[in-house]
Amino acid sequence: MNLWMRLPCHPNIVPFDRIVIDELEGRVVGFTSGYVPGGNLEENKSRVFRLKWLQQLIKVVDDLNLEYGIAHQDIAPRNLLVDEPTDSVRLFDFNFAARINYPSPGKGENYLEDRNDIKGVIFTTYEIITQDNSLRSMPHEDQSLDNLGLKPKPPQKTISLKNAYGQPFCFTVDKCKSMDVILVDCNAEALASAKKQINGIVHTSIVDVANIFDWSRLKKEEYVVKTLEKNVFGVIHGIGAFLPVVRKASEAKPTVNVITGSEQGITNPPGNAAYNATKATVKSLAEQLSLDLGDTKTSAHLLDAGRTHTGLTGAASGKEKPAGAWTPEQVADYLYRKMPKVQFYIICPDNDVDEQTDKKRIAVRSG
Repeated sequence: MNLWMRLPCHPNIVPFDRIVIDELEGRVVGFTSGYVPGGNLEENKSRVFRLKWLQQLIKVVDDLNLEYGIAHQDIAPRNLLVDEPTDSVRLFDFNFAARINYPSPGKGENYLEDRNDIKGVIFTTYEIITQDNSLRSMPHEDQSLDNLGLKPKPPQKTISLKNAYGQPFCFTVDKCKSMDVILVDCNAEALASAKKQINGIVHTSIVDVANIFDWSRLKKEEYVVKTLEKNVFGVIHGIGAFLPVVRKASEAKPTVNVITGSEQGITNPPGNAAYNATKATVKSLAEQLSLDLGDTKTSAHLLDAGRTHTGLTGAASGKEKPAGAWTPEQVADYLYRKMPKVQFYIICPDNDVDEQTDKKRIAVRSG
């Protein structure tokens, strides 16, 4: 449940709503979720299974595994609800969900390769098409794709290379053929040999992993650095430039500093670690600034504009505003009304989520 409640909103995942607490004993006794009236795919076997539903299932599994690093581990017809108004399937029941290759810190589930989601999608599709669920009665470790009549894959070739420190590393050539491959090592000869043996697009970089300047040349590192420079150092430089001016102006009348943050800096949902980390840093900087200015006539506020239709979301090119999003004018009006109340967090709602619901979600997701 902890992983489920922290997931960002997804069109093919049943949304977590709220936890249910026994107020007398002060303990969690359950939870609620969004209601999907179409029932699950196991209950109605006469329902035509649409190709678009299979595509949606594959997409949501890709997002969970590759973007969020989470495995559902119980993909099955009983856990797929049909949302009839949107003609889509929604995945639910995250009781077995776990972070992939990341041990559970507590009593949560651990990732098990025998329960991997790719196998779950294949078995689910087979079960829906053939109406044969006998293979599901087996333990997960005994469930094999061979039982579906699929031909076993031929043995895969591997290339074993030595890096400069004498430690072997292997990669599967057959797996790499359809991918863009990025290899980094300080051993130029090993990289050249690998590039010759892989039949695909290969990018190599000579990198000393202990040298930060070598890493900064890589695309992924550049993204993280640019995100830090914009979201963190942009704020730091802005405070350095404007705070003296604002403090000076407060000698005549009260002044304010408004710093733009994000709810993701509070709830830290999976998916974009670099962005979340920068917004968490901005949150901390804004909090400390607010404390430092406590007895002065200058206040500091952290603004989360939320779901706002701006140039970044297509407003500049004439793209129609989503029904649930706010306009910049609504955000400015909300900010103006909240600042006089000396309210540090100014978290904007939108046309889908009201202020009280937003507060409850933050309280739940931030632990």
